[in-house]
Amino acid sequence: MPKLKYKSKKSHKHKTSSKKKRRQHYSPPYIYEQEPPPQAFKKTEEQEWQEKLFEAMVDEEDPFYTFYDTNSGPSTNDPHYMSDDAYADYINQGMYRKQHAEELAQQEARRQARAKRRQEREEANRKLEQEHLEQLKRHERIRQEETQQRLKKYLEQYTLQWNTFNNNKIITSLRDIPWPTLGSRITRDNVRAFLIHHTPKQIRQEQLRYHPDKFIPRIKSIFKGSEKDLDWIQRKDNEVSGWLNELWTERNES
Repeated sequence: MPKLKYKSKKSHKHKTSSKKKRRQHYSPPYIYEQEPPPQAFKKTEEQEWQEKLFEAMVDEEDPFYTFYDTNSGPSTNDPHYMSDDAYADYINQGMYRKQHAEELAQQEARRQARAKRRQEREEANRKLEQEHLEQLKRHERIRQEETQQRLKKYLEQYTLQWNTFNNNKIITSLRDIPWPTLGSRITRDNVRAFLIHHTPKQIRQEQLRYHPDKFIPRIKSIFKGSEKDLDWIQRKDNEVSGWLNELWTERNES
């Protein structure tokens, strides 16, 4: 019968010890869901600086759109296409904004307040200008209404004067002679204002009334005033006849 061989306790202990030693040096792989080993928390100054740079970059840009926005081409504002100096400046600005966030927020609030005050001033100026324009329009409407009332009054008076003039056989006063004028003064503007609503046909009738070859002989036959007054009537009739000719030509051309 062969002899059985037994392993000594010493050798068994040695082998067990060796296995334990190997297990102590073995570190299983970590996946990102698991807590990293304690030595991973020890960071160098370079790692801390890189993390600060990354945090500042994240505050400025959305990583998702930075890496996956393929609809637009390279941009000078995209950190991934910047030069080293531009990127460093870009990161420094981001860190500055992060460190001075409260101060920058106050500056932005003051800027918005100034913009709001400027907008309010502009709106107030626009409102005043609109009110001024509306006031001018109201005054113009009132003026036109007053002018229409005056015109109606002088048209009635003019018609009455001509009826009287046609029935009179003797005239001794200049005030008995009818003139186509809006007002007491016989001027070019007053004559044109008096005939503003006249048609070319009506203006033509006035031309025939005040034509010097027709009007002056009639005046001389019935006017019993001074020679001075008669001379004034002749000069004024020539002026009125010329203004009527101008107005008739303008109306026909238009």
